[in-house]
Amino acid sequence: RRQQYKSAATIVYNQLKNFDEYIGKIKNGIETDDKISDFQIMCLNCALESNYWEKSKYILVKFLNQEDIHLINKAYEIIENVEVARKRIIDTFMMTNNAKSYALQFKLIELIEAGNKDELNEVVEKFNGCKHSFIMRMPRDVLIRMVRDYEMLSGTTTMQKLRKLSYKNKK
Repeated sequence: RRQQYKSAATIVYNQLKNFDEYIGKIKNGIETDDKISDFQIMCLNCALESNYWEKSKYILVKFLNQEDIHLINKAYEIIENVEVARKRIIDTFMMTNNAKSYALQFKLIELIEAGNKDELNEVVEKFNGCKHSFIMRMPRDVLIRMVRDYEMLSGTTTMQKLRKLSYKNKK
């Protein structure tokens, strides 16, 4: 039983520390006008492959108070929303990129069939130089709002309690 709660506490503790780092990285990339670039979003890894809190909270709740449980629940809820928004942004970016590629291919076929081979390079350069893509505002707004609403847990009594329960406790 002791190993079970120590393992659960260690995994949840580590995941929450990773969330803090992840959110901090995103916050650093958000500009003052609440914008974040496609490049920054594309560089974000998945923050939540598995919700260890959901799998093990039944073991840990007896060691935590309501405020601790609320903070942990909120952190996981926000990270789940960030992940949904991140995936939606990437999906939209990929669909837009594919549509742009198809449009270029059809235009090139049209030029070849019309015998305008001299225009091919010009059209390709214009398409490649076009930095505009369809951007869905809502997933970006959700991502930014969730990042702004996230409360860092590092240094809180909740994290101290989890650390004491975990294998990270030196005593």
